[in-house]
Amino acid sequence: MNKDIESVLERLDKIKYGWIGKDKVLHKYSKQEFFLDNYRLMSIEDTLSNNVGTNFENACVAKKLLNDLNIDSNIYFFIYEDKHIASHAICIANIDNKYYSLENNWILDNNRREFDSIEDIFKLVKTQLRKTYVIEPFEEDKVSIYKVDSLKDGLGYDELLESVRS
Repeated sequence: MNKDIESVLERLDKIKYGWIGKDKVLHKYSKQEFFLDNYRLMSIEDTLSNNVGTNFENACVAKKLLNDLNIDSNIYFFIYEDKHIASHAICIANIDNKYYSLENNWILDNNRREFDSIEDIFKLVKTQLRKTYVIEPFEEDKVSIYKVDSLKDGLGYDELLESVRS
């Protein structure tokens, strides 16, 4: 695998799941309702200094680290439109016609990182979205994929979804 990608993945692996909410308290796990009401997108600096983040923060950190290495990447946001909490963000880099999944929240395809097409990664994320949020029946056409350049710090969950969709 590409050495730069490996170095970014090593840094991402230090970030554990969690978030500093609107109440300024570190949360490692919570019920969905609490998350929806109290989540706020942490800055890249807060994520790195506290070594906690959700998939949203991790995608932003990965993009920043890749940009620092002059590697082009994008953040992709997946939203299952009929299930409010069902969303996920991932950073994907393209180097020499290979696509790299920079993901440390979900294990995709036995932790595979290198793919021949971006569609292969999209398919795996959709499958994991289905499993994680127990969506049955799963209608693939209800999954919207948004390519975003960046996410604004401090947004609550609903504000974040609204920002991604606009």
